[in-house]
Amino acid sequence: MVNDQLSQIFNNMASYIEMSSSKNAFFRARAFKKAAEVCDKFPNDFSEPKWKDAKELVKIEGIGKTIALHIVEYVNTGKVEDYENMKKESPVNLEELLRVQGVGPKTVLKLYKELDVTNINSLEAAAKAGRIAELE
Repeated sequence: MVNDQLSQIFNNMASYIEMSSSKNAFFRARAFKKAAEVCDKFPNDFSEPKWKDAKELVKIEGIGKTIALHIVEYVNTGKVEDYENMKKESPVNLEELLRVQGVGPKTVLKLYKELDVTNINSLEAAAKAGRIAELE
């Protein structure tokens, strides 16, 4: 279902935003997390013709103009360009690291900044070397 895929994308976008030090990161991340929740709970599939119009989507509580445009873009192209750019610009494989239980975006950022962890292999190497235990 398209909604599940969009929910995952919006959650990942929120995580990328949380890792950034951009202005208004907290509020932007919260908007994407809210959109992910809406996608999870929405009773209809966003790929249905009615929902391919951003003007209809913004009528849904929790879906703003930017999110609506991302939904339409995904339904029409199978990707969200802003998300693809976030992945390209990030020095870490966020999705891979977030699959580790107990690791969130802030932990990923700390691991990257302090231990140069960029993916699951470098995380494993840091753990085996005991470097993670040394962190606050």
